[in-house]
Amino acid sequence: YTPLFRSGLDAYLFLHALASGPPWDIEYPSGMWIRALALTGNATMRSARGLVSKIMKRLQDRKLIQRGRSGRLSAVTLLREDGSGEKYEHPFAEGNYFKLSHRYWLEGHDRTLSLPAKAMLLIALSRPAEFYIPYERAKPWYGISGDTAGRGLRELEKAHILTVERRWERNHRSDTGWIEQRRYRLLG
Repeated sequence: YTPLFRSGLDAYLFLHALASGPPWDIEYPSGMWIRALALTGNATMRSARGLVSKIMKRLQDRKLIQRGRSGRLSAVTLLREDGSGEKYEHPFAEGNYFKLSHRYWLEGHDRTLSLPAKAMLLIALSRPAEFYIPYERAKPWYGISGDTAGRGLRELEKAHILTVERRWERNHRSDTGWIEQRRYRLLG
């Protein structure tokens, strides 16, 4: 997973946090994005600005945002998350959405969690308080491999973001007649 891909996801999540009301747009200088996405490391300011531009271009190419300029500021408007390029509408109208707490950024999870952990955190936020995700169902249900789901869930458990309760249940299709079922619950 390249830093650009992780930063694209983080930029998109951060955009949703900042543009949280109509007209679903924001205007900020590129330096804010450089700091917010932690792109200052070993990069020069010029190369960091270029990276911000690449990240935003990828989101624009996927029709997730519309971008432009407002004087010296970068202007970004959210588009529908389905990639259709249509005007953004808050999913509350459909009754099917989840919220990512600001603690995600305040506690540094945007910088410490891997992409598999971030993907599983977003999936976990869309599930009921206690949920079950068999690794072998991650691909058909969410489009990610079982290995990726497992790595992400284990990382979230290690980071004390979720807990797991392991239960052994009878299963006539198992070699042993038993199967381990993992029930997950987000903390905090």
